[in-house]
Amino acid sequence: MELSVHNRLHLQHFIPKEGNFLTMTIAKDLISKINFSQEEYKTFGIRPSEDESQIIWDKEAPNSTIEFTEPEIELLKKQVEALDKKNKITSASFDVAKLIKEL
Repeated sequence: MELSVHNRLHLQHFIPKEGNFLTMTIAKDLISKINFSQEEYKTFGIRPSEDESQIIWDKEAPNSTIEFTEPEIELLKKQVEALDKKNKITSASFDVAKLIKEL
């Protein structure tokens, strides 16, 4: 899956914070895939804004290809469904929710 910096940052909102052992194992694997390396921080120019209220990056930062396993995709889709039922999908996370639903 091709993900922009923006998408990778917002994908974190769809990873559960708690669950059973299997769920949390899958969640940890997802986090390790979407987290940025120190090299990516430099390459993409990821940094706090001047007032430190936001994360900003170079807009020409390239997309990253990240491969997800079936259990990871299933977990992400379940999270989108759960957030959708609670009316918790925001305008900022909508594009990522849509990407997940299309997997």
